[in-house]
Amino acid sequence: MTARIIELNREYLGNGAHKAAFLALAWAIGGMFVLYTYLVGSIIFTAVAHREADALARDLRARVGVLEVEHLALSGPVTLELARTFGFKEATGQVFTERKAVTALSLLPHER
Repeated sequence: MTARIIELNREYLGNGAHKAAFLALAWAIGGMFVLYTYLVGSIIFTAVAHREADALARDLRARVGVLEVEHLALSGPVTLELARTFGFKEATGQVFTERKAVTALSLLPHER
């Protein structure tokens, strides 16, 4: 029986099973390394692109703010006559109200 097992091992190992297993593992490890490199690289490039997009958005917001100020400066001051053409009316009969403080809350209908 032992002789038969040794013979089978020699026959199996003689066909290059170790070499095939080694090559399969080497290709698997190499493939995982390539996949890992790709994923890390894409994460880094995405982070850099996000940072650049944020900087561009910040610059655009600043430029829009400058253009708004320039527009307001060039449009001229708002006069009372211009305000009236847009429907402005002076407030007459002003009524001021007080805000009562809430001291207790109740959800019962008879206490509302």
